Amino acid sequence: MLSFDLFDHQWQSINEDGTKYSLLEGSKEHGVFTYLFFLPAGTWDAPHWHTGDSRIYVLGGQLKLAFSNDFDKSNAYSFNTGSLLFVPRNTIHFDGAETDTTILGFGNSPWSTQYV
Repeated sequence: MLSFDLFDHQWQSINEDGTKYSLLEGSKEHGVFTYLFFLPAGTWDAPHWHTGDSRIYVLGGQLKLAFSNDFDKSNAYSFNTGSLLFVPRNTIHFDGAETDTTILGFGNSPWSTQYV
């Protein structure tokens, strides 16, 4: 049985903007994988797409997301704690957060992020 504390574990990647990433299980190269991602308040990611499908559960905060290559934050939908989203592969989108936000994601490999 795999068990872990979602809020008290070792982050594997911490970026200059404060975003954090942790691969919990699986591989981004083969099969299905599970990850945590933390977005600090005020952080936004430019329009991009992924090579695999993603299912996202908002664990805390509020995720902002828009399916567009026009980086207009006012067009982003708000997804509160408890929301479940599906982001299809090869679909251009951007996301961010105005409050500290943590998501739990389930992705399909092979996985990469391509910026527009």
